[in-house]
Amino acid sequence: MEWLFLTLRFIFTAIPFVGALLLPLFLFYGAWSFYYRPVLAVGTVIWVFAIETIIIIQPALPLGVKLFAPDVLFLLIGMAGFLRMFGLHLQKQHYLWMLFGTVLMVSFAIGTIKHGTLAGIEFRTFFYFWAGIWYLMTFRLTAEQLDKIMRIYMFAAAVLMVVVFLRWIAMALELDIARFWNEGGTSLRVFTAGQTFFLAQAFVIGLYAYLNKAGPAWWRALLPLLFICVVVLQHRTVWAVTLVSVALVFLLAGKVRSKAATTFLLAGVIGAVALVPFFVGGQLDTVQQSLVHSVEEVGQEKSTLGWRVESWKSLLEQWAYGGPVVNMIGKPFGSGFSRYIEMSQNELTQNPHSHYVYTLLRVGLIGMFAMLATYFMVLRTMRNPDFYSAARLVDNKLLITLVAGQLTFFVAYPVQYSQFIPLGLSLVLLGQYSREANGAIPGKKV
Repeated sequence: MEWLFLTLRFIFTAIPFVGALLLPLFLFYGAWSFYYRPVLAVGTVIWVFAIETIIIIQPALPLGVKLFAPDVLFLLIGMAGFLRMFGLHLQKQHYLWMLFGTVLMVSFAIGTIKHGTLAGIEFRTFFYFWAGIWYLMTFRLTAEQLDKIMRIYMFAAAVLMVVVFLRWIAMALELDIARFWNEGGTSLRVFTAGQTFFLAQAFVIGLYAYLNKAGPAWWRALLPLLFICVVVLQHRTVWAVTLVSVALVFLLAGKVRSKAATTFLLAGVIGAVALVPFFVGGQLDTVQQSLVHSVEEVGQEKSTLGWRVESWKSLLEQWAYGGPVVNMIGKPFGSGFSRYIEMSQNELTQNPHSHYVYTLLRVGLIGMFAMLATYFMVLRTMRNPDFYSAARLVDNKLLITLVAGQLTFFVAYPVQYSQFIPLGLSLVLLGQYSREANGAIPGKKV
């Protein structure tokens, strides 16, 4: 048996060296693949997000700081986006996004000097968002590629929707596994707000495709189930996002309202069927009480909304009195968010629960201007009646709706890495439209 122990010892000793040798090859191959294949990159992001949602506890490599799957993924995307910059014909939107990224990097560099690894931990989400959008806006995507990205998104949403119903069934049957996503035992929020937002935007995509007679037939069956998920998961900000988005869909699509009535009626019927396990288990009161509590809390003095507003006020006062440097480029990453909340009589250190407040604190007026100006440019240009996309599933009206929903979500939550897709695709179409409008190609088609 001695030979076996020697062999195992050799293998375990060699693993770090083999890993060190293969890592550069892996990084090169990944960056090279993403350099040419944007659908592969975006699809990988979507499925990494879906897998993280399903498994809850994320695996990580302890390399001084914990290295998660999105860290590696967006490192490759960032490398590919950087390489694609060479030879790129820069337009206004590229300069604005570069300005936003420059202020981010300055804030991160100062934060690393002052606060060490805390800056990196806090910076990673902003880096995902910036790098993903920059990467996409360096491409000219075909109609087939745009539609394929939407199909991947919808398929992932269908998988996550099934996960939601399975978790509710596990709760209704009081299975032990339910404690992993529902520690309180009564809340139906088996997904976070960001994960529910992913489903809400899938509902909007499916509804828009349904009204325009585009997309696979199975998307129609998803609509009522996705609607039930968004409602029963009880994230009030996502409710607001969905209302805004649906209103825009019907406003921009110019379709009759009868289809909307049919869709929501079907949603009610299928939703009732979906709640059968709670009927059988005698736990329908849990559903009712949870929903009523979510609605009633909006107007309460000590609601989460009131808490967030007090938190924002405190943080914005710190920023306002921080001096001209802080006002212009923000406090560096890793500075923390310590503030005292009068309403709850305690001190908080969590992030601001608002992408706008978070951005202003970390990149100041310059970074905030660059980010919002990019969004404004997208929304203003894509409202142009001459704007056209050859893709059946992805056009300016759909992207306006998705971007507007995202801007609504940002009021109460920070950005997540899966949310770079709507703005990224919008900037792809905007770049193509701008080139054609300047006479590069006759006509207005993208």
